[in-house]
Amino acid sequence: MGRVILGVFSAAVVIVLYIALLWGFASWIWPYLPIWAKFIVFLFITVLFMSSPITALRVYGRVRGRAVPPDSDRNHSNRPPGP
Repeated sequence: MGRVILGVFSAAVVIVLYIALLWGFASWIWPYLPIWAKFIVFLFITVLFMSSPITALRVYGRVRGRAVPPDSDRNHSNRPPGP
């Protein structure tokens, strides 16, 4: 249970820091950037925003693929069928 709480807490901290950094960037640095820099930063933030769920799903699929139930045919392919 302690590992779950630690994981949830660390994920919440990362999310809060991410939002705080984006807010600070948008409110303090963005107004001073030239248009070409705003375009590059906008593309970079868009790629990060679009790739974060894709990356999370890729990691989730890898973890989910490792969890094989003990009665699976992949686990016991050499064993003859039994009662």
